[in-house]
Amino acid sequence: MSKTIKIYCEGTNSSFDCKILNLIISDIIGKILLQPIGSKKGAGPIINYDFPIPSIVKPDFFFFFRDRDFDLAVPNNEELTIQDNKDSFQNVIGQRCLSYRCTIENYLFDEKILFEFLKKKNLLLENSIGSETDVKNKMIKAAKNIKYYQAIRHTLGVLRTNLDLGTSFLNKNKSSGDLPNDLTLEYCKNKALEKIKNIKDETKKWDNFEIELQKFLMIFNETIFYNNLEFLTWFQGKDFATALQRELQNFSKRDLNEFYQFSLDQFNYSKFADLVQLKNLIQEKINE
Repeated sequence: MSKTIKIYCEGTNSSFDCKILNLIISDIIGKILLQPIGSKKGAGPIINYDFPIPSIVKPDFFFFFRDRDFDLAVPNNEELTIQDNKDSFQNVIGQRCLSYRCTIENYLFDEKILFEFLKKKNLLLENSIGSETDVKNKMIKAAKNIKYYQAIRHTLGVLRTNLDLGTSFLNKNKSSGDLPNDLTLEYCKNKALEKIKNIKDETKKWDNFEIELQKFLMIFNETIFYNNLEFLTWFQGKDFATALQRELQNFSKRDLNEFYQFSLDQFNYSKFADLVQLKNLIQEKINE
């Protein structure tokens, strides 16, 4: 007898997370409930509160699929990071599955699809684009423009264990997709150090900053990193999107949103090993 599986995700019913998950589970035979819960923050209490409500079907197992962001190191292999749920309620067990790529937006960028979209919008000529290679070069240039800021965000992600440090030095009213006006290493580094300096009794964190930063700069300065578009795994998707908008002439916020939908319309999750892995995990739990 097949089991009932519940999948929680970030966002809303119209979010990229939900749409991509619907594609992943579309041909799985079994009872699967998909529920977006907004932000990943506070996910534990939300999931736990869900189960005792009589009107809500109690699943046999649940998954919480979420962005990796800067919370955990990128794995050596293209795979999910799986954490057994420690806050299971009423004997319902589950797993948190963190995406291999930094954010869900990262899965939607592809030089071939972007070329077709720019062609559809008549934006090739004014951006001096004549081929998919030209699009790839635009993407690489956009990524290189934010590499120091991304190195800082990853560094802060490592150092913020048990600290309310965040992964950006921008004001709290800013979010991913908002970039500093100055993207040089010196500026980004100094602003991050100012933030750390304001945290009391964290001299060890201060000492480790340069060590951790150099690790990421080494990765992000490699030519192969850009030639293989590895920044689509490591860099924050909204930050990259903003950098790409700056690189492309007349590529508005509206155009970006239309591109996301254009990419979703032809999205093939089977190209991504971690998403295939997620599907297999869901199928396995249904068949147990």
